[in-house]
Amino acid sequence: MSSPFFIQSKLGDLVIDIQGASTKPGTLLDAFTKKTKSPDWDNQLWTFETSEWPNFYFIQSILDDLVIDVQGASTKPGALLDVFTQKTKTLDMVNQIWMFVPSTVAGYYFIQSADSTNLVIDVQGASTHPGTLLDAFTQKTKGPDWDNQLWTFIDEHGNSVTPPPYAA
Repeated sequence: MSSPFFIQSKLGDLVIDIQGASTKPGTLLDAFTKKTKSPDWDNQLWTFETSEWPNFYFIQSILDDLVIDVQGASTKPGALLDVFTQKTKTLDMVNQIWMFVPSTVAGYYFIQSADSTNLVIDVQGASTHPGTLLDAFTQKTKGPDWDNQLWTFIDEHGNSVTPPPYAA
């Protein structure tokens, strides 16, 4: 297990958050203001967990060991993201494993689903409003239109965390 970190949007101080700090599988994910102390922030801290797929990782919550999941294993752009129990069968886990693709913006990455080569974690409508839902959406190709799809990783002390390497 890696050290815990926040996944922060390029849109500002919004991080990937489990709504209501729920430990129930199927709870939606949103972009919410980064919390400042433990244990209040446990629903916003994540770890990288290896999968059987090369270059793809589970993103696991420290709150409850649930992982980021494309709801219903949908491959359609706009499918909502939730947290769910980690799957163990290789072919079933594709909607729960992610690759970290560097962008041209230093320190920022697209978080790409294994289930589709062009769906990435996205803040719906590029909203900067805390509580905006997260979805899997078609990767954008230029800035600043893609800021709602760019993420950086920061530990609880504010230090940058490098995600697992990407091999094209």
